[in-house]
Amino acid sequence: MNEEIGKPKILIVDDTPINLKLLVNALSANYEILVATNGENALRLAETEQPDLILLDIMMPEMDGYEVCRRLKAHPTLQAIPVIFVTAMEAEAAETKGFMLGAVDYVVKPFNVNIVSLRIKNQLELQQYRQHLEKLVEQRTAELEKSKTSAESGNRAKRDFLMIISHELRTPLNQIIGYSDLLEPLLTEGESKKFLGNITKAGSSLLQLIENTIAFVSMEHATKRADCSPFYLRDFLDQLQQEFAADALKKGIQLVWSVDESIPDYVEGDEKRLKFAMQQLIGNAIKFTHEGAVSLEVLPAPERDPPEPPDTVLFKVKDSGIGIAEESNETIFKCFTQIEPVTTRKYGGIGLGLSIVKRCVELMDGRFWHQSQLGKGSVFAFTVHLPPAG
Repeated sequence: MNEEIGKPKILIVDDTPINLKLLVNALSANYEILVATNGENALRLAETEQPDLILLDIMMPEMDGYEVCRRLKAHPTLQAIPVIFVTAMEAEAAETKGFMLGAVDYVVKPFNVNIVSLRIKNQLELQQYRQHLEKLVEQRTAELEKSKTSAESGNRAKRDFLMIISHELRTPLNQIIGYSDLLEPLLTEGESKKFLGNITKAGSSLLQLIENTIAFVSMEHATKRADCSPFYLRDFLDQLQQEFAADALKKGIQLVWSVDESIPDYVEGDEKRLKFAMQQLIGNAIKFTHEGAVSLEVLPAPERDPPEPPDTVLFKVKDSGIGIAEESNETIFKCFTQIEPVTTRKYGGIGLGLSIVKRCVELMDGRFWHQSQLGKGSVFAFTVHLPPAG
């Protein structure tokens, strides 16, 4: 609106003097009136004066109202100005064309000046509401952007703090575990050796929690850029089996490894993320299994729709453990979530393992899923692209 003189500014475009006089006399009391008798002058006045609304006659020589409207709507600083067409034509096609060009209303000659005044008033109010809404949207967008920036800054600060604390805790814990390992062969059987074993076990559990926290913070904001390099897959799997052999032996459960002959020995992939995912799944399987076996099966990924890339490998970890109730199938993948409080008390942990595995597999562009039945064990599986190297 024209704030300097307190009146909205109306541009009337018509080549008929009697129409101009009638409209000017009817509207000048409430609006600042600008007049143009042809299309070129109308466009020039619109650009210099920036009216709040344009009353535009269609039937004019040289440049008709349709062309004027088309040029107005193509102009970046004029396209938002409401245009009301004034015409003696009553054809529906002409009216439709005007609206398609961007007009907001239509007045047919001979017109009633009171009706024209009301239509102008309505359109100016709508324009005012529209501008007010746009300002509110801009203001809200700016506030949301500020909140987003503040939240990202806060998350970054919390993430950095968590990383620092985790690293600082890891150093003394490694020393505690290291000294416990050095003391262990020096002690004979008895209470002292039992206490030392408890210290080592507690330190190792706490260290695992810290390692998981660090991994979670690192992977939460990681990109999908894979750190691919060649490695020997069977050596990788043998090392995993050796890593968990002692834990399985203590619980009296079997570790069964099976690798399909068609899987190449020397592959290219993200060994670090693959190792972390496998450690979490195998460690969990042993943790929640009290008798029976934990098995790992590695084989070519089955065909599916949409198809996966060639050389996609399926890793399947199966256990005969406590299993998962159907209603908890989605919960287990949420961060900091255990199946139920009693599970946390009995088995420990902070509920990060599976959420990290899921994120880890996603970062390798793979799929991750599971099948489980309460009391009858679980199967956790994922695919990852491992083409032959060399």
